[in-house]
Amino acid sequence: MVARLWWNLPGPSRFLDLVDKDLNSGKNVVLAFPVTGPAGFCEALAAKVSRREIFRWRKINLTSDDHMDPYDVINDRFRISDSKIGAVPAMEVALCRPLEATIIWVDGIDSLKWAAWRKFILDYEQASRNTKWDRPLFCVNLIGNSIAHLPANGVALSIRKWNGFVDRMDLMLFLAGLSTNGGSDSCHQHLASAITVELAGNDVELALELSRTDLKTLMSPLSLLQNIANKRGWDEKALKTPDWVSGILEVFNGKERLNSAAAAAALDKTEINRRLWKAEVVVLFPFLEDLRIKLLTSLRRHLHLPLTTPFGIITDPFDLEIGHILHLIRNGPVPRETKHQLAKLNNMRRAIAHIKPVEWDDINIIEARNG
Repeated sequence: MVARLWWNLPGPSRFLDLVDKDLNSGKNVVLAFPVTGPAGFCEALAAKVSRREIFRWRKINLTSDDHMDPYDVINDRFRISDSKIGAVPAMEVALCRPLEATIIWVDGIDSLKWAAWRKFILDYEQASRNTKWDRPLFCVNLIGNSIAHLPANGVALSIRKWNGFVDRMDLMLFLAGLSTNGGSDSCHQHLASAITVELAGNDVELALELSRTDLKTLMSPLSLLQNIANKRGWDEKALKTPDWVSGILEVFNGKERLNSAAAAAALDKTEINRRLWKAEVVVLFPFLEDLRIKLLTSLRRHLHLPLTTPFGIITDPFDLEIGHILHLIRNGPVPRETKHQLAKLNNMRRAIAHIKPVEWDDINIIEARNG
């Protein structure tokens, strides 16, 4: 369900469409995913291909295969030639009648096997230029450390890197699709989703982990993120040479950045706090403005104007900020609980204004449901 939801999102589905278009135009494809890449692409692509009813879908998984020579593997799987194993040239594969109009998905390639498969793909790309449209096509899936020395795009070869296809809207839709709260208008829920989006970036597994985390932990996520980085082996050595292949670097919303777990492991609290603030300002600023208007109405009789401030004299109550309201009622006959809540709201407003993350003790006074 998670993978199906993911590959139907705008950004991920655009990547899926590009690969499908490559195959439909007669190109072999090499896919490159980081270690943190999303699952389910094979199934999503196979389903898309099958709907056209043009190509058959076959798979080769090399995870437990000791064969280093791609020709051996292909011959073993499909019995292309009765000649000696290892003697099947690229052209013979391209002309194999039993494999006409077949897409062969190849995965489980580690860094040791990739050199041989890279040579095969380059040879097969050349052979593909001189054969008919319904020749077999290869879709080779590379993940993490197996990605090295990617070949260049060719007439019959497309290289597709999973990088830069996810933005905030994709993550928002993804979390909404996972949600079981029935469209709740809870401020806490909105804030938890916004923080998850900013911290997760294009990392699906991180998004899932954060979506299961309570808001209090999300607002102080350093320890959680460090634990995730530790499980991924993102140690000091890895952080000194960050790369896209490991998932330490990512492109999110069109900009390259450190994965949040990597930033936490590097003790970059400033960056983590900046991401928290970006999430909080989107949710809390309009929420606080709505509360300000309600407070002006409910406390109107206690707000004695004019009020002189360093920036001028306020005569219209609707020009009062939360801090002004707190100042005017501080010594008035207003319930202590109301004053306490106003102080917390003022703390939040000041934190947002000064580009700082809000404290849990302040946000916790907001009721679970807005209004």
